[in-house]
Amino acid sequence: MSVVEELREQGYAYASITDFFPYETWETLSWTADEWAASDVVQEHAQPSGPLSALDAMASKTWMARRLHGFDEEDYAYDVDDPFLEVGLSPTFIDLAQEYFHGTPPRLAYYDLWHNFVMPETEARVGSLQWHRDAEANGHQDRILKVFLYFTDVDEEGAGPLEMFLSPSQKLICWRPRGGLLFIDTGKHLHRGGFCTTKPRTLCIWYYFNPSLVPFNQLVPRYTLTAEAKKQHGNHSALHLARRES
Repeated sequence: MSVVEELREQGYAYASITDFFPYETWETLSWTADEWAASDVVQEHAQPSGPLSALDAMASKTWMARRLHGFDEEDYAYDVDDPFLEVGLSPTFIDLAQEYFHGTPPRLAYYDLWHNFVMPETEARVGSLQWHRDAEANGHQDRILKVFLYFTDVDEEGAGPLEMFLSPSQKLICWRPRGGLLFIDTGKHLHRGGFCTTKPRTLCIWYYFNPSLVPFNQLVPRYTLTAEAKKQHGNHSALHLARRES
C-alpha cells in the first residue's frame, strides 16, 4: 500500500527519507541535525539545574530542545536557506498531504528540530509526554498530518518512541531507525512520545493541516520570515507558519 493508503487505513505509515528524496538531501539534513544536537546551546540544557514542578516543566519544555523555537521562547525568523523548510514545502510532501486531505491543498503550520534529553524514569510525564489527541482535529481524522524524520535510532522503550492506541486494547510502539520517517494523523489516535530514559532522541517534525476543516484562527503562526525568505517563500500557497508583515 502507499503511504496515503496506510494513513487512511490505520492512521500512520512508515517509510525512509531516501524513499522520497535523494541521498544528498539526507546528508544535508542529518549533518545539520547532528551538528545542532551536539552544540553547546543544546547540551548545556541536558542536565537541568534542579527539579521543577510539573507545571514549570510543561511551560519551559525542560525535557527537550528546539532548534527554531528555542529555550527563550522568542520568535525565530525562518531563513531562506533552511533545508528543513525546503523539504517541508517540497512538492513531494505537499502533494502527499494534499492526497491525504482528499485533494484539499494543505498548509504547513509548523516545523522544527527537536532533541529530547534523557530523563529519570521516575520523572513525571508532562505536556505531549502524556496521552493526548491534537485538539485542532477535534477528534476527527483527515484534518492534520505530521511527518517525523528521525536522526537517532529509536529502537527501545527508553529511546523515546511515539506510542499510540489503535483501539482501546491495542497499543502500537513506533520503532524507527535513523533516517526513518513516520507519517501520522495525530487527531485520530491517542498518542504520546519523547520520554527518553536511556538515550536522547533527535527528530524533525513537519505539521500540515487541512484548511477546509481546521480554521486558520486555531493555528497561530509561530515565526516570521527573514527578508530573503519572504521574497522566496512569502507567497507560497502552503505556507501558514509565517506572519504576514507589511
